[in-house]
Amino acid sequence: MKPRPLFKLTRDKAISESEIPVVQVMNQSALRAAAVSGEIQPHDLLRINGAEALLSDVALPDWARAEMTRASMVVVRRAPIVGDLIPVGVRGRLRSERCAAFVQLKYVLQRVKPEDLVVQRRWSGNPRTSVVPAMRAIEKIAQEWPFPERAWGPTGSVGFELATGVHSATFESDLDLVIRAHERLSNEDAETLLKTVSHQGVSVDIQVETPLGSVSLREFALPSSKQILVKTCNGPKLVTDPWTLEEGGLK
Repeated sequence: MKPRPLFKLTRDKAISESEIPVVQVMNQSALRAAAVSGEIQPHDLLRINGAEALLSDVALPDWARAEMTRASMVVVRRAPIVGDLIPVGVRGRLRSERCAAFVQLKYVLQRVKPEDLVVQRRWSGNPRTSVVPAMRAIEKIAQEWPFPERAWGPTGSVGFELATGVHSATFESDLDLVIRAHERLSNEDAETLLKTVSHQGVSVDIQVETPLGSVSLREFALPSSKQILVKTCNGPKLVTDPWTLEEGGLK
């Protein structure tokens, strides 16, 4: 089903495309190339032209409209990019508040990758870093990170807060991390990473992005794992090797 425009926050009628301001902050040619090449990945955060730029088969929930006024940032979902439509999700304050939608490339103003937050040390000087356990943990993990050649960064509530400045993480929040592992990760390296995050005082969940999709670092590190669950853009699959597309890799 083709997505249709969502309703404007203050109106009952759908917004026409001509009413949406296009502010060319990003280089659109570079953005389109990133979309085609697969460089736009799940967990990337996109700043867009407000709720009016979103497309969906259903109307935007009230909570999502309110959140888009706080921070016009959406999270790239794990789904195929079709043409110029990027699959995104709106985050709410509660775990149950998640809304799937699409946004056209031309309405994207900024792209923030999880690894950008680490390179820029977004937690540095942030007063919340000293009081929110999950944010304090990422500062310590960055100091102890054993593989500087591996791009990584925070996702979830911590990543969203560091990117937007909106207080999203709570004192009970877990720390979600992603590792961009285009090159193969060994079981020994996986165990080293798990040891690095195991003594931070909060629950840390690490997802490893491979050429096939996302796998749990904890599951991958298990020596008895002959097959592993990979979250792909076309749904979950059991694989024998998340770094190969050869016959026998996908099951």
